[in-house]
Amino acid sequence: MAGMNRTERSRKRFCVGAWVLGMALTCGCGSKTGLSTHQDSELGSSTSPRDTSVNITIPPLTMDGAVDAGRDALTFDASLPPCEEQEITTSTIVRPLDLFMLFDASNSMHDPTDGVLTRWEAVRAALERFLEDPNSSGIGTALTFFPRGRDTVPSECSRDSQCGMVGACTFVGVCSNAGTRFCAPCWAHEECSHQSSCEPDDYAGPDIGVERLPSASTGILAAFDIQETRICDGGGTPTLPAMVGTMRGALAWSRAHPSHEVAVVLSTDGYPNTCDWDAVLTPEGGIDNVADEARRGVAEANVRTFVIGVFGRGEEGHARTGLDRIATAGGTAASFLVSTDGTSTTAYLEALEEIRRDRIECDFALAEPMAFAGGSISVRIRHDGRDEWLRRVRGPEACDAGGFYLPGATDVAARVALCPETCALLAPSPRPELTLRRTCPH
Repeated sequence: MAGMNRTERSRKRFCVGAWVLGMALTCGCGSKTGLSTHQDSELGSSTSPRDTSVNITIPPLTMDGAVDAGRDALTFDASLPPCEEQEITTSTIVRPLDLFMLFDASNSMHDPTDGVLTRWEAVRAALERFLEDPNSSGIGTALTFFPRGRDTVPSECSRDSQCGMVGACTFVGVCSNAGTRFCAPCWAHEECSHQSSCEPDDYAGPDIGVERLPSASTGILAAFDIQETRICDGGGTPTLPAMVGTMRGALAWSRAHPSHEVAVVLSTDGYPNTCDWDAVLTPEGGIDNVADEARRGVAEANVRTFVIGVFGRGEEGHARTGLDRIATAGGTAASFLVSTDGTSTTAYLEALEEIRRDRIECDFALAEPMAFAGGSISVRIRHDGRDEWLRRVRGPEACDAGGFYLPGATDVAARVALCPETCALLAPSPRPELTLRRTCPH
C-alpha cells in the first residue's frame, strides 16, 4: 500500500466504497421484492408485504482502503420510493348510483295479474313507491321503453304494400282485457307486424335522461302513463337491440362519469322473440345474445345488469333459467322473479329495493389516484377481526377464486374492485376496511 500513488489509492478507496454500497443495495433491495410472489398467493394468505425501507451504513475508509476507527460511519436511507397505504372504508366512500332502466312495453304487459291490476299497473305502482322513497334520494335514473316503433311503418294497414314488406299486414284480435280504460284503443284490425325498431341506435337515447331523484319522479311517472296508451300497438319483444342500445348509453355515461356506479335494470315479461334470428330459432339463442351484452358491460366499465322478470304461474321455472343467465353474465347473482299472483307490486318493489341496497360497496373510488408504474399494488381487507391479503387478478373475468382488480387501470389506480367471492366476506361487517399498498419497483 505504501507504494501506491495518490491516484491509485483514491481509485481503490472508491472501488471498495462502491463495492460496499453495491452489496448493501443488492442485499437490502433484493430482499424487498417478495410481494410479487405474495401477489400470486391464494386468497386468505396471512403473509403481508415487507417494508421496503433499508438503511445503508458505509464504514469510513482510510486512503489505503482500511477502516478508519477515528471517524464515524456514514449512514443514509437508501429506500426505494416509499410504499403508500390508504385506508378506504364504506363510510368514507360515496359513489353516486345511476340506473339505466329498460322496461318491456310489449302487448303482454297489459295481461292481468291474479289481482285487480294489469302487469303494467303493478310495475308502475311499485316504481312510484320506489321513486318517492327517501332512501332513493340522489339516485340517477334513465328510462327506456321497448319496443320502439318505426316512424316509417304504420301501425294499422289493409294491405302489405302499406307496410313495405310481403306478409307484414297481419290480423290482430282484441285485447284480452278489452273494455278497461287502458286497452280501449284496441280492437280487431290489421297491423304491420314489423313496426318495432330493430336498430340499437333507436334505444341508445333514453326516453328520460339521467336525472336525480326525487325531482325526476314526476317526469318518469308521466312517461310511464304516456307509454301505457301505446302498449296496445304491439311490436313483439326486441330485447337484443334494446339491450345493445341501452348498454351503449350506459357505458358512455360511465366513461364520462368514472366516479359513479352505473347499472342497467332490465325489466321484462317475456323472452326475446324478434329482431334477432337466434331468438326466432330458439329461445335460448336469444337469451345468450342478450347475456353477451350484459357481459360486455361488466368487462368494459363494470356496468352490471340486474334483471326483473314478471311471469305468470307455470312460467317461473323456465323464465328463471333464462333470466338468471343474463343476470349472472351481468355480474349480479341471480334474476328477480315477480309472480303475477296478486302480490306483484310488493314483489317488484322488493326487487328494486334489493337493487338499491346492492350498491357495489366492494368497488372503491380512491380519494387520489395512486401511481404504481414499475411497482405493484397489494390490497388487505379486515373482517371478523383479522386481516387478509388479496391477490390481484386481471379483471372480473378472472375472479373465480376471489381477489381484487383495478378497473380500467394501466399504471395508475383510481378504483379498486373486489371479486364477488371476496366481497361476500365483507357483507356482515358494518364498517369493512380496505387498505391499499403500493410496493417499490424491483
